Amino acid sequence: MIRLEYMWTCSRFFISNGKVLFLVIYASMSLLGIFASPVFYSMQLLDIVNRFPSLSNVIKSVTKNSSQLIMSAMLELILVYIYCVLLFTFFFDHYQNDDLKFNETEKGDNLCHSLFHCYISTLNFGLRAGGGIGDALPSNSYFNESKEVYYLRALNDLSFMMIIIVLFFNIIFGIIIDTFAGLRDEKAQMEDDMRNICFICGIDRQSVRVKIIYLPITYVD
Repeated sequence: MIRLEYMWTCSRFFISNGKVLFLVIYASMSLLGIFASPVFYSMQLLDIVNRFPSLSNVIKSVTKNSSQLIMSAMLELILVYIYCVLLFTFFFDHYQNDDLKFNETEKGDNLCHSLFHCYISTLNFGLRAGGGIGDALPSNSYFNESKEVYYLRALNDLSFMMIIIVLFFNIIFGIIIDTFAGLRDEKAQMEDDMRNICFICGIDRQSVRVKIIYLPITYVD
């Protein structure tokens, strides 16, 4: 029982300790580079993050609030799925991309053969496009289709851009930027304390100078 508890404690430390995990991954890349392919050696260039504290703060800005980022990303994926269901139901025929090469002689293919295929296409093209899924889908004419379809498509494209692209991306970027700014301020405060605060008595540099200058000196005969 004691042995199992000891093994569990060691395993938990092994998993939770970032430096140990980094060394394990680094050694794994070396072994894969030897036995699998030299391509894995390029991954070892990421050791520069471990050598410069400023780059470490960049990684910490993502990992420190990882739970908030994961929750925000999950909510964004759910909203994209809701849009995908609506597009799959009402605008199935709009998922047509004429730039795709269907075979050697034909061009053009539908990007929404199934709901899963539609969801992957919406993630792939919708999140990468600056204006959302509306930039990836072909534009529909006001005169060639019914007015209801035109208005619903415009509402769908605009709301996708505002909610998914503008709102949620800025939320995720804001969390990362705020965390990075907080880490930078903590580092600056720590360096200021090291330079200007006495480690033993906790008095700042200016107060120590004043006390030294005006300290009464007594002479002993």
